[in-house]
Amino acid sequence: MENKKTPKADIRKMSGMIFNLGLMLSVAAVLVAFEWKAYEDFEIKSLRTEDNTWDLLDIPNTVQTPPTPLRFYSNQKSNWFLMKLS
Repeated sequence: MENKKTPKADIRKMSGMIFNLGLMLSVAAVLVAFEWKAYEDFEIKSLRTEDNTWDLLDIPNTVQTPPTPLRFYSNQKSNWFLMKLS
């Protein structure tokens, strides 16, 4: 099947340039965002006041008991299988 696209409409030729343009715009946006200065007058809250009396929570100690050891029982069927192999 023939290509019906004209070479002028092929966007793959310009994909590198479009990628670089997008990369430059995103880096520029990040630099502008970091260098933006905001001059708003607002009062900074001081954390050194005596009003900060935080209540300490009493967390009870937890006791973890060790798990019970596993018990292995001999099974007659497994012994029968081993005897049949030998």
